[in-house]
Amino acid sequence: MAAASVCGFAHPVWAQQGAEKQPVLAQQTAEKQPVLAQQAAEKQPVFLLCPHNKGYDAWSLYLEVSAEDPQKVLRLGLEKLRNVNLAEMTYATALAAQADPKVAREALGVLQAADFDGGMLKVERNKALNVSLQPGEDGTRHLMISLRVAGAERFTIGGDARKKRDVALKYDAQSKKWRAVVALLTDSEDQKRPDAVGKPITGLAFPVRGSGIYLINGDVDAKAITLLDRVKTAGAL
Repeated sequence: MAAASVCGFAHPVWAQQGAEKQPVLAQQTAEKQPVLAQQAAEKQPVFLLCPHNKGYDAWSLYLEVSAEDPQKVLRLGLEKLRNVNLAEMTYATALAAQADPKVAREALGVLQAADFDGGMLKVERNKALNVSLQPGEDGTRHLMISLRVAGAERFTIGGDARKKRDVALKYDAQSKKWRAVVALLTDSEDQKRPDAVGKPITGLAFPVRGSGIYLINGDVDAKAITLLDRVKTAGAL
Protein backbone atom coordinates (compact mmCIF):
# COMPACT_ATOMS: atom_id res chain seq x y z
CA MET A 1 0.00 0.00 0.00
CA ALA A 2 1.49 3.30 -1.01
CA ALA A 3 1.84 6.08 1.52
CA ALA A 4 -0.65 8.93 1.42
CA SER A 5 2.05 11.58 1.46
CA VAL A 6 5.78 11.66 0.89
CA CYS A 7 8.38 14.18 1.98
CA GLY A 8 12.00 14.30 0.86
CA PHE A 9 15.13 14.97 2.91
CA ALA A 10 18.89 15.06 2.45
CA HIS A 11 20.71 11.75 3.00
CA PRO A 12 22.10 11.75 6.60
CA VAL A 13 25.18 9.68 5.62
CA TRP A 14 26.66 12.57 3.64
CA ALA A 15 27.51 14.52 6.78
CA GLN A 16 29.31 11.50 8.22
CA GLN A 17 31.39 11.16 5.07
CA GLY A 18 32.71 14.69 5.54
CA ALA A 19 31.23 16.05 2.32
CA GLU A 20 30.36 19.36 3.92
CA LYS A 21 29.48 21.25 0.74
CA GLN A 22 27.31 18.60 -0.90
CA PRO A 23 24.55 18.57 1.74
CA VAL A 24 24.25 22.36 1.47
CA LEU A 25 23.76 22.15 -2.29
CA ALA A 26 21.35 19.24 -1.92
CA GLN A 27 19.32 21.10 0.68
CA GLN A 28 19.20 24.22 -1.47
CA THR A 29 17.98 22.18 -4.42
CA ALA A 30 15.41 20.36 -2.29
CA GLU A 31 14.15 23.66 -0.95
CA LYS A 32 13.65 25.11 -4.42
CA GLN A 33 11.99 22.07 -6.01
CA PRO A 34 8.75 22.13 -3.95
CA VAL A 35 8.31 25.83 -4.74
CA LEU A 36 8.66 25.19 -8.46
CA ALA A 37 6.25 22.25 -8.22
CA GLN A 38 3.66 24.39 -6.46
CA GLN A 39 4.01 27.18 -9.03
CA ALA A 40 3.45 24.70 -11.86
CA ALA A 41 0.36 23.10 -10.29
CA GLU A 42 -3.28 24.12 -10.15
CA LYS A 43 -5.65 22.93 -7.43
CA GLN A 44 -9.13 21.83 -8.52
CA PRO A 45 -11.76 20.68 -5.96
CA VAL A 46 -13.71 17.66 -7.23
CA PHE A 47 -15.81 16.24 -4.36
CA LEU A 48 -17.25 17.45 -1.05
CA LEU A 49 -18.35 15.42 1.98
CA CYS A 50 -20.36 17.79 4.12
CA PRO A 51 -22.01 17.10 7.52
CA HIS A 52 -25.19 18.85 8.65
CA ASN A 53 -24.05 19.32 12.25
CA LYS A 54 -22.96 22.62 13.76
CA GLY A 55 -19.30 22.72 14.74
CA TYR A 56 -18.38 19.92 12.32
CA ASP A 57 -15.89 20.20 9.46
CA ALA A 58 -16.37 19.08 5.86
CA TRP A 59 -13.90 16.96 3.89
CA SER A 60 -12.77 18.13 0.49
CA LEU A 61 -11.20 16.03 -2.25
CA TYR A 62 -9.16 17.87 -4.84
CA LEU A 63 -6.85 17.21 -7.75
CA GLU A 64 -3.60 19.02 -8.36
CA VAL A 65 -3.04 19.28 -12.10
CA SER A 66 -0.35 20.70 -14.32
CA ALA A 67 -0.84 24.44 -14.81
CA GLU A 68 0.43 24.12 -18.39
CA ASP A 69 -1.64 21.03 -19.18
CA PRO A 70 -4.63 20.73 -16.77
CA GLN A 71 -5.53 17.36 -18.24
CA LYS A 72 -2.41 15.96 -16.58
CA VAL A 73 -3.17 14.93 -12.99
CA LEU A 74 -0.27 15.25 -10.57
CA ARG A 75 -1.84 14.18 -7.28
CA LEU A 76 -5.03 13.63 -5.29
CA GLY A 77 -5.46 15.50 -2.01
CA LEU A 78 -7.75 15.35 1.00
CA GLU A 79 -8.30 18.25 3.37
CA LYS A 80 -10.61 19.36 6.17
CA LEU A 81 -12.60 22.58 5.74
CA ARG A 82 -12.97 24.30 9.10
CA ASN A 83 -16.55 25.01 10.22
CA VAL A 84 -18.01 24.16 6.82
CA ASN A 85 -21.30 22.38 7.58
CA LEU A 86 -24.96 22.63 6.64
CA ALA A 87 -26.07 23.89 10.04
CA GLU A 88 -24.26 27.16 9.37
CA MET A 89 -24.62 27.50 5.59
CA THR A 90 -26.43 26.17 2.56
CA TYR A 91 -24.96 23.44 0.39
CA ALA A 92 -24.30 25.98 -2.36
CA THR A 93 -22.37 28.12 0.12
CA ALA A 94 -20.41 25.07 1.25
CA LEU A 95 -19.42 24.38 -2.36
CA ALA A 96 -18.29 28.01 -2.71
CA ALA A 97 -16.26 27.64 0.50
CA GLN A 98 -14.59 24.53 -0.91
CA ALA A 99 -13.28 26.58 -3.83
CA ASP A 100 -12.35 29.63 -1.75
CA PRO A 101 -8.63 29.61 -0.78
CA LYS A 102 -9.40 32.02 2.08
CA VAL A 103 -11.41 29.36 3.95
CA ALA A 104 -9.40 27.79 6.77
CA ARG A 105 -8.40 24.22 5.98
CA GLU A 106 -6.18 21.43 7.23
CA ALA A 107 -4.28 19.10 4.90
CA LEU A 108 -4.97 15.44 5.68
CA GLY A 109 -3.03 13.66 2.96
CA VAL A 110 -1.75 13.64 -0.60
CA LEU A 111 -1.54 10.74 -3.04
CA GLN A 112 0.92 11.13 -5.91
CA ALA A 113 -0.22 10.10 -9.38
CA ALA A 114 2.41 7.37 -9.43
CA ASP A 115 0.69 5.82 -6.39
CA PHE A 116 -2.89 5.88 -7.72
CA ASP A 117 -2.70 2.16 -8.53
CA GLY A 118 -3.02 0.63 -5.05
CA GLY A 119 -2.54 3.82 -3.03
CA MET A 120 -5.14 5.19 -0.63
CA LEU A 121 -5.89 8.26 1.47
CA LYS A 122 -7.30 7.58 4.93
CA VAL A 123 -8.80 9.38 7.89
CA GLU A 124 -7.48 6.97 10.51
CA ARG A 125 -9.51 8.27 13.46
CA ASN A 126 -12.47 5.91 13.92
CA LYS A 127 -11.57 4.54 10.47
CA ALA A 128 -13.84 7.30 9.21
CA LEU A 129 -12.88 7.58 5.55
CA ASN A 130 -10.91 5.81 2.81
CA VAL A 131 -10.39 7.31 -0.65
CA SER A 132 -8.61 6.07 -3.76
CA LEU A 133 -8.59 6.56 -7.54
CA GLN A 134 -8.85 3.75 -10.05
CA PRO A 135 -7.94 4.16 -13.74
CA GLY A 136 -10.73 4.11 -16.32
CA GLU A 137 -11.07 4.42 -20.07
CA ASP A 138 -10.18 7.56 -22.03
CA GLY A 139 -8.17 9.04 -19.17
CA THR A 140 -11.02 9.02 -16.65
CA ARG A 141 -10.46 8.15 -12.98
CA HIS A 142 -13.02 6.29 -10.89
CA LEU A 143 -13.44 7.41 -7.31
CA MET A 144 -13.55 4.95 -4.45
CA ILE A 145 -15.00 6.52 -1.30
CA SER A 146 -15.65 4.39 1.77
CA LEU A 147 -17.38 6.27 4.59
CA ARG A 148 -17.96 4.68 7.99
CA VAL A 149 -21.62 5.09 8.96
CA ALA A 150 -21.90 2.89 12.08
CA GLY A 151 -19.78 0.19 13.72
CA ALA A 152 -18.40 -1.96 10.93
CA GLU A 153 -20.97 -0.66 8.43
CA ARG A 154 -19.71 1.52 5.60
CA PHE A 155 -21.22 3.44 2.70
CA THR A 156 -19.15 3.00 -0.44
CA ILE A 157 -18.95 4.56 -3.87
CA GLY A 158 -16.87 2.63 -6.39
CA GLY A 159 -14.65 -0.27 -5.41
CA ASP A 160 -16.74 -3.28 -4.40
CA ALA A 161 -19.89 -1.15 -4.76
CA ARG A 162 -19.14 -0.03 -8.31
CA LYS A 163 -22.06 -2.05 -9.72
CA LYS A 164 -24.37 0.13 -7.60
CA ARG A 165 -22.58 3.45 -7.31
CA ASP A 166 -19.88 4.54 -9.72
CA VAL A 167 -18.47 8.06 -9.95
CA ALA A 168 -15.85 9.01 -12.52
CA LEU A 169 -13.59 12.04 -12.62
CA LYS A 170 -13.66 13.41 -16.17
CA TYR A 171 -11.79 16.26 -17.79
CA ASP A 172 -13.83 18.97 -19.52
CA ALA A 173 -11.71 20.46 -22.29
CA GLN A 174 -13.86 23.57 -22.61
CA SER A 175 -13.57 24.68 -18.97
CA LYS A 176 -10.19 22.97 -18.48
CA LYS A 177 -11.55 21.52 -15.24
CA TRP A 178 -11.96 18.05 -13.79
CA ARG A 179 -15.36 17.17 -12.38
CA ALA A 180 -17.07 14.17 -10.83
CA VAL A 181 -19.74 12.60 -13.04
CA VAL A 182 -22.21 9.78 -12.31
CA ALA A 183 -21.40 6.62 -14.26
CA LEU A 184 -23.93 4.46 -12.38
CA LEU A 185 -26.21 5.19 -9.44
CA THR A 186 -28.61 3.24 -7.23
CA ASP A 187 -30.66 5.13 -4.65
CA SER A 188 -31.63 4.24 -1.07
CA GLU A 189 -34.62 2.23 -2.35
CA ASP A 190 -32.20 0.06 -4.36
CA GLN A 191 -33.58 1.56 -7.57
CA LYS A 192 -31.23 2.30 -10.45
CA ARG A 193 -31.25 5.94 -11.49
CA PRO A 194 -30.58 6.21 -15.25
CA ASP A 195 -31.69 9.86 -15.03
CA ALA A 196 -28.50 10.59 -13.06
CA VAL A 197 -26.02 8.95 -15.43
CA GLY A 198 -23.68 11.44 -17.09
CA LYS A 199 -24.65 14.25 -14.75
CA PRO A 200 -22.26 16.04 -12.37
CA ILE A 201 -22.19 14.98 -8.72
CA THR A 202 -20.48 17.52 -6.47
CA GLY A 203 -20.54 15.58 -3.23
CA LEU A 204 -22.45 14.06 -0.33
CA ALA A 205 -24.35 15.64 2.56
CA PHE A 206 -25.24 13.84 5.78
CA PRO A 207 -26.41 14.44 9.36
CA VAL A 208 -24.50 12.71 12.16
CA ARG A 209 -26.54 11.38 15.07
CA GLY A 210 -24.67 10.07 18.07
CA SER A 211 -21.95 7.87 16.61
CA GLY A 212 -23.67 7.09 13.33
CA ILE A 213 -24.67 8.45 9.92
CA TYR A 214 -28.21 7.46 9.01
CA LEU A 215 -28.94 9.53 5.92
CA ILE A 216 -26.76 10.40 2.93
CA ASN A 217 -27.84 12.60 0.03
CA GLY A 218 -25.89 13.04 -3.18
CA ASP A 219 -25.91 16.40 -4.97
CA VAL A 220 -26.55 15.31 -8.56
CA ASP A 221 -26.95 18.14 -11.04
CA ALA A 222 -27.94 20.48 -8.17
CA LYS A 223 -30.66 18.08 -6.97
CA ALA A 224 -30.65 15.82 -3.91
CA ILE A 225 -30.85 12.06 -4.42
CA THR A 226 -31.05 9.99 -1.24
CA LEU A 227 -28.39 7.28 -1.45
CA LEU A 228 -28.61 5.91 2.09
CA ASP A 229 -31.58 6.05 4.47
CA ARG A 230 -31.13 3.72 7.40
CA VAL A 231 -34.32 4.94 9.11
CA LYS A 232 -36.35 5.64 5.96
CA THR A 233 -36.77 9.35 6.64
CA ALA A 234 -36.92 11.98 3.95
CA GLY A 235 -34.07 14.46 3.63
CA ALA A 236 -32.80 17.21 1.44
CA LEU A 237 -29.55 19.05 0.92
